[in-house]
Amino acid sequence: MKGEKGMKKILYFVLVMILLACATPAAAKGGGIRIDGEITALNADDMTITVGSTTVQITTDTEITVASGLCDPLNFSDLYIGQHVRVTGVFHGDIIVAKRIIAYT
Repeated sequence: MKGEKGMKKILYFVLVMILLACATPAAAKGGGIRIDGEITALNADDMTITVGSTTVQITTDTEITVASGLCDPLNFSDLYIGQHVRVTGVFHGDIIVAKRIIAYT
């Protein structure tokens, strides 16, 4: 039992470190705003997602990755309503223009 609990703590620590490794460059580059939450709406025509009540514009420069050990790249079409995301970007009026999106599956 003790070994199993210790292993879970180690795995949790490793997962947290991997997630931080994925997120750190965006925070350093962006310097803007970061929000966490679930996608509540998608608009493929406008290339936007809504996180909570905040509209997020996705551009050709937006880096979208999945929160895995390898920070695997994703496309807009891989995102879905109900998915938890972390968005780093800058405000332009009432919307955030995303520099980076990390999607949790």
